[in-house]
Amino acid sequence: MEITVEGVAVGFVEDDVGNAICKVIDAYKEEIAELEDARKMDRLVHEAEKQRLKEALEIIAGRRQCLDNLMSNADIALAALQEKE
Repeated sequence: MEITVEGVAVGFVEDDVGNAICKVIDAYKEEIAELEDARKMDRLVHEAEKQRLKEALEIIAGRRQCLDNLMSNADIALAALQEKE
């Protein structure tokens, strides 16, 4: 099996060795894709949390109406800090 790097032939190996190398490369590609997906999810969660806290601050500052008029500023802040399930 011919080994190439960026389209340039760099050597030859037995087919079974080449197949093993290809399997390792494929496994690394899958792992990299999973890590990228996890990072995307972390960013989405972080952005949602920032938005939730921003909305709470807007309510406390009086720039936004609270849906529950019986909540105090402290209640609003505590609700914003609770983790969403």
